[in-house]
Amino acid sequence: MKEIKDSQSGLNLLENTPEEIFSNIHFSDFDWLSDIEGQRFESCHFSNINFKIESIEDAHFKNCHFRNCRLNSIQLKDTVFSHCLFYHRESEQGCFFTYCDLSATEFHHCDLSMCDLSRTVIYRTEFHHCQAQGIDLSHSSNESIIGGTISLHDVKFLDSNLAYADFSGANLNASEFSDCRLSHALLNRTTLEDASLIDCELHNIEAVGLSIIGADLRGTNLQGLDIRQIDMNGVSISESQQSQLLETIGILIIPD
Repeated sequence: MKEIKDSQSGLNLLENTPEEIFSNIHFSDFDWLSDIEGQRFESCHFSNINFKIESIEDAHFKNCHFRNCRLNSIQLKDTVFSHCLFYHRESEQGCFFTYCDLSATEFHHCDLSMCDLSRTVIYRTEFHHCQAQGIDLSHSSNESIIGGTISLHDVKFLDSNLAYADFSGANLNASEFSDCRLSHALLNRTTLEDASLIDCELHNIEAVGLSIIGADLRGTNLQGLDIRQIDMNGVSISESQQSQLLETIGILIIPD
């Protein structure tokens, strides 16, 4: 694997590769100073890289490893990460994406465990089949405001492990969670109004001030969800879930 260990070598490589496809390169221990637009990275490693740039757009990363990388405050849009690792198992550390705009970016079969995505914009962002245990999405938002008056909401979490994730203070109205594990997640003061949380696990969550007005919870494991702390107005559940919710507040259902 080719080694790139300084900013100037990295710039030269980007400028002198006309096909804009980079493979089997290890970038390590420097500040990345050139914006990324349209390039493709395959089987590359990024170690201790501080991305001091404005944007990553229309890029594709496949089978790449990111270790202790900082991508804070970047316009990271319309980019696809496929089978990428952002979590280093030996150090138990993730990467940093704080204050990023991740609009229309997709993560497929990625490991984002312990990564910090707090205060990010995740409008039209998609997470497919991802491991994201302990991910920090606190105060993130899936909202896009058009023309100063029209508010749009969209984010998708599909078949992903979000156990112990932190969604505290996040604005996730009209989001889609499907077949996701959210056990032990922090949902304090999170807004999930009109969201779809079908066939998810929500047991043993912290949910002080959670708003799920109008949410669809059909097929979701609600064991341990204390409805005394949550506004359930307009929530959709299946008939079989009624007993789960009532038992959490000490009400027993006795057949007629």
